[in-house]
Amino acid sequence: DTLCRDPSDANRAALYRALGEGELFLVVAGAMAAPSELGQDATMPVLTTTSPDGKPALVAFTSLTQLKRRTPDAPGHARVTSLEALGIVLDQELDGLVLDPDGPWAAVPREDIARIRNGEWQAV
Repeated sequence: DTLCRDPSDANRAALYRALGEGELFLVVAGAMAAPSELGQDATMPVLTTTSPDGKPALVAFTSLTQLKRRTPDAPGHARVTSLEALGIVLDQELDGLVLDPDGPWAAVPREDIARIRNGEWQAV
């Protein structure tokens, strides 16, 4: 919510630090295990959206309430660590991550995701 109201570098850094430690909810095609339990070559069928440049981006939610608001008839969901969700973006070659698309929302571009996973935002 803070980043949506004030998209400053400090607020973006705070979001990125939180993504290094938190959990997210993903809409999946059915009840699935977390990516860490699926095996290295498994692909989780997740909900995506189209980024402004026309490429697919992962949709994730910070709460089950946010997920149900956006997709009340979702076939299933997975609760994953934020780092697992960021890994899905990289593994499935998605353009980025969109959090809570019904608002307040935030987007994380692909070029920042590896930096978040490497903990580079911890010092900001």
